[in-house]
Amino acid sequence: MAFGAFAGERERGTLRQLKSLGLRGSQLALGKALGIGGALAVVLVPVMVIAVAILAFSAKAEGFSQVAPRLVGMGVIYLFYFAAFFGVALAVSANVRTPRFALLSLLGFWIAGSLLLPRLAADVAENIYPTPTVAAFWDGVSTDLREGLDGQTSVTKRNEELRNKLLKEYGVEKIEELPINFAGIRLQESEEYGNLVFDKHYNRLWQTFSNQEKVQAIAGMLSPTLAVRDVSMGFAGPDLHERRHFG
Repeated sequence: MAFGAFAGERERGTLRQLKSLGLRGSQLALGKALGIGGALAVVLVPVMVIAVAILAFSAKAEGFSQVAPRLVGMGVIYLFYFAAFFGVALAVSANVRTPRFALLSLLGFWIAGSLLLPRLAADVAENIYPTPTVAAFWDGVSTDLREGLDGQTSVTKRNEELRNKLLKEYGVEKIEELPINFAGIRLQESEEYGNLVFDKHYNRLWQTFSNQEKVQAIAGMLSPTLAVRDVSMGFAGPDLHERRHFG
């Protein structure tokens, strides 16, 4: 709707007439923005009101009261997102000679910023910080469980050390003479050691995801879509921080 705001006036020869009325460029731009924005608001605002009303009636009052601040935050973010594209459209229309070229330029910007750059950013992030395959991840876990985190403390050695420790602690010479269940203690020690192994590998995996996210955040400086996607996910809840906290 905005690609011909200035370029169309220029092509029809009416832009000079508008300027002859003594309007400053900023006033003309504001008028164009309010006119086109108002036309869009007639369609978008009722839809948003209906959507919020449906959410409010379908959720419990206390549940909606917790979600409402996030919903307001998302609304503000998307308002800025809308304004960013609107500003770009008006700026391009004001600086090109024909509406056709304005439309092609804006379509190119939208395709690059909304379709190509997000995909390219994800691929670059994956190449710089590759995510391990499922097989590689579990192979690393199995190796550390079997050979130890340092690669030298095998499960057999750990069991032997536990056995000697308990025999010395209780002053006996055989496992059968222990006043406790050795198999149960060994199982508990194995579980605790397994937690250390899982912490190591999952922390490394989360760090990889975090590094990938940082690369895509840098690309967000060139793509409004990437930037608003990350912020929107933060408000909605499925971002990396929320997923890790949930896990």
